[in-house]
Amino acid sequence: MKYKKPSFLQSITPIIFLVVMLSINVFIFGDLSLDGSNQIVLILSGALAAIIANPNCFVFNQVFPGGFTPSFGGDVMDFAIAAGIKGTTKGGTMYDVSLSIGENTADYYIENTLNGSLGPKSPTSFNPGSYIQLEKNFNVDLVTQVNVEGWASDLN
Repeated sequence: MKYKKPSFLQSITPIIFLVVMLSINVFIFGDLSLDGSNQIVLILSGALAAIIANPNCFVFNQVFPGGFTPSFGGDVMDFAIAAGIKGTTKGGTMYDVSLSIGENTADYYIENTLNGSLGPKSPTSFNPGSYIQLEKNFNVDLVTQVNVEGWASDLN
């Protein structure tokens, strides 16, 4: 997957937005990440020669004439966003209320491989599965001062 470099305006827009939001005591933030990995497994030539020389092994030169190089990897997507508001009531109680949600998914793949037990009719790519993790959080913080007799300052 190719990523386009953001323009200067696209780069500073989140900073400008953040300054404006902080000036009115409202906040929101987020994150998005798209990534992929590809692990290539190579078989050493000596081991491959020993396998090919064994008369009890299948040889899949017709399927992989350039050599057997399986590829294992996954596509990953991760995002999170949070928003909230904070301030002080007329009675002096400070509040901070926020909500956040985040999700992480990974979809794995295996390509340029085969299942030897299926023989020449084996598929050459497999989907070993995926996972999704979803997290949600709602938070309320309230702080009020209480006068305690004999203490130097109020208790929060």
